[in-house]
Amino acid sequence: MPLTYKIKELEHLDDQILHAVQQIKVKLTLVLIQYIFYAHAHKQKDHTKKREFMLRFSEEPVKFLDQLIASQIHDYQTLQSDGAGSFEEERHSEYYYQVAHSPNTCECHLTYLRLCASPTQRLQ
Repeated sequence: MPLTYKIKELEHLDDQILHAVQQIKVKLTLVLIQYIFYAHAHKQKDHTKKREFMLRFSEEPVKFLDQLIASQIHDYQTLQSDGAGSFEEERHSEYYYQVAHSPNTCECHLTYLRLCASPTQRLQ
């Protein structure tokens, strides 16, 4: 009798394991389906944003770019408004009057232009 009892107990445990595996498969399938729907919705949302951007840009490009730049300036000002300095002070700061490149860079560009110019148009 103990052997049949052990066999029945093992069969019962096998059934529980099978049931648990099936539940895991169902849950994974649901998670996968949710992920697919989320990814599709996210792609569609990105596409809608890009399309809206291009439509507004194509209607009035100059006005759109002016508004975009104004919006980015506003965002920058908001991010920089920690009391360290005002936007106008930064705009007129000495940083913009510094030399943007070294004399070696200029010499390198001039040498390149001399080498690329045709023999009749070589730079002196």
